[in-house]
Amino acid sequence: MKQRIASRASALVVLVALATLLATPSSASAITRSAVIARAQVWVDAAVPYSQSAYADEAGASAAGSTLGWRTDCSGFVSMTLGLRKTDGTPLSLDTNTLRSVLVSITAEELRPGDIILRPKTGWPYGHAVIFGGWTDETSHTAYWAFEESSSQGGTVKRTITYPYFSSAGFTPFRYKSIEEDWALLVEPVEGADRFATAVSASRRAFATQTAETVVVCSGSGWADALGGAALAGAVRGPVLLVPASGVLPPAVAEEIARLQARTAIVIGGPSAVPSSAVAALGTAGIGTVRRIGGTNRYHTAALLASAAVTEMKARGRTFDGTVYLASGENFPDALAASPLAAGLGRPILLTRPRDLPEQTATGLRSIKAKQAYVLGGTGAVSEAVRSRAGSATGAPAVRIAGADRYATAVEVAKHGIASGLSWSGLGLATGASFPDALAGGVMLGQMRTALVLTPGKALDPRVSALLAEHRAEIGRLCCLGGTGAVSKDVRKQVAAALTGP
Repeated sequence: MKQRIASRASALVVLVALATLLATPSSASAITRSAVIARAQVWVDAAVPYSQSAYADEAGASAAGSTLGWRTDCSGFVSMTLGLRKTDGTPLSLDTNTLRSVLVSITAEELRPGDIILRPKTGWPYGHAVIFGGWTDETSHTAYWAFEESSSQGGTVKRTITYPYFSSAGFTPFRYKSIEEDWALLVEPVEGADRFATAVSASRRAFATQTAETVVVCSGSGWADALGGAALAGAVRGPVLLVPASGVLPPAVAEEIARLQARTAIVIGGPSAVPSSAVAALGTAGIGTVRRIGGTNRYHTAALLASAAVTEMKARGRTFDGTVYLASGENFPDALAASPLAAGLGRPILLTRPRDLPEQTATGLRSIKAKQAYVLGGTGAVSEAVRSRAGSATGAPAVRIAGADRYATAVEVAKHGIASGLSWSGLGLATGASFPDALAGGVMLGQMRTALVLTPGKALDPRVSALLAEHRAEIGRLCCLGGTGAVSKDVRKQVAAALTGP
């Protein structure tokens, strides 16, 4: 805040300097946005009563004075959420005038969760301050979630407020000077202790409030079956769940089947992929009907899955638009990038050898009456000869979607998916270095009607970073598939930086 000093009197200068010193938290009191929101939620959960003379600690418990807690009015609440303390370490409760000494003014467009909307008490009937929790409408920005200590509400609440503060004038947005950007508010992790638990997490995210009559069950040891089954999972509106080669059904998978109230399982692959013991365990988990789909190899299996997906779509009154994706059967990245499109748009993924279109794949294209094939990846992944033959099988020239490498190709596939009817909102991110954590994530993202991009595990690919920055307003919060062993904390911080902007 710019201060105008009308007098040069030394006494006044000393007073101003002293006031600034007392209002400054010790050692800058850096705090992340997620910590601000978490601290605010604690008082909301505790329903701390409003008072201009009472105090409460960080847990929301009553405190005997200002040295043990923060004042339980609006500005004291904001002071608590920011973790403000005096130089001696005791809590510091500023008022709506002095709060501005630790804040900087920002625009409405710059507001992020953890920022503050404030009206000072000087010049207005009353001062008030709230913590901004995020827009309720990501496009029009007319209302937001607010955390506030409110006399009219009787205490600390989280509620929807029309921007800037209902019809009241004088409220403007501010940011704490020592706020630290972090990834927790911008990156939603979808992860588990292993690939099987991560698939369960994806199912819970996609079907948080829904049941699923049918689940698709695949081996967690390979990628071809799970990705080839993405369109089928989308068609039956169920998740992909993974089982180990040992045939022992993980308890979390059994629990998820029960939670979904699933009664039918489509098992992809023969007994060597999904052992009979795992199928028997499905029955114990509540599955009454099991159907296996498996071919002589991955190309045959993918073709059978494509046919099953089209059949299931038609049985449920959905129209197959004749579009398919053709990816290399020798490596996973391109098929992985297309899996949300397969699940969300009902477009099967078929597999091919790099320089030879298997007859089983060509037959599969013809059997489902595919009208348009999109070949994924460069000529090293799928040759021009294969692209030409795929076009002959569909009756229309196959179109290539490719970039300089797997990461650039995934960006182009995502753009194609958005142009085809998906949304940037909640865009997914996975490592392009390995497949396990993202196997079931494509179906989850398809259920969410969004796409997937890939990145190296240790540093965010610059082309992905540019894409995130370009569409940050539409993306909102990104879904990250897998734990920090797959997509590191550094990458997540880089994602947050790209989504936050300069």
